[in-house]
Amino acid sequence: LHGGKEVVIDAAQKDRRLPSLLKKLHLRSMLIVPVLLRGNLLGVLSVDSGEAPHRFTESEVKLVRFIADQAAVGIENIRYCQRERDKAKEFGLLAEIATTGTELHEERSILSLAIEKAVSLMRVDAGTVFLIDPERWIPTLSVSRGPSLAPTGRPKPLSPRGLEGMMALSQKPWAIPNIGSEKKLP
Repeated sequence: LHGGKEVVIDAAQKDRRLPSLLKKLHLRSMLIVPVLLRGNLLGVLSVDSGEAPHRFTESEVKLVRFIADQAAVGIENIRYCQRERDKAKEFGLLAEIATTGTELHEERSILSLAIEKAVSLMRVDAGTVFLIDPERWIPTLSVSRGPSLAPTGRPKPLSPRGLEGMMALSQKPWAIPNIGSEKKLP
């Protein structure tokens, strides 16, 4: 199947290639065709006969292959449309944030919209965004949805050993899969 070839089994109960689970289904004959998308195996389309043995003709094999190919085209179209919808959603979000910024002329409003959209689109419980004075490394403005991770109290410079400081230094996104095991978090 990985090579793009169909498998025709006329006597399924006698075929040693089949797992015992399939034999327990009392299948007599099988036609298994790979569902390929750009040479990659997505799955298989299996046409089975359990009542009586069935000799699959060449035209039946071609028909099932055609159906498998059409399924692959349909899957490719669905995936393409989903990617385009995702892009449109991202561009719409960017436009909304930019428009809000030019209309309101207020940083807090832009940050509020940004964190609201990020939390909503990712379907997570909370989020925080804060701005940093790049010369003094002091947080200047923060907005949260849910519990805030922004430094509290009197503003003090971020430590390069703390998580916020390390993120600011790296200037790259960070993903922490398990906050409980992160030693740099208080």
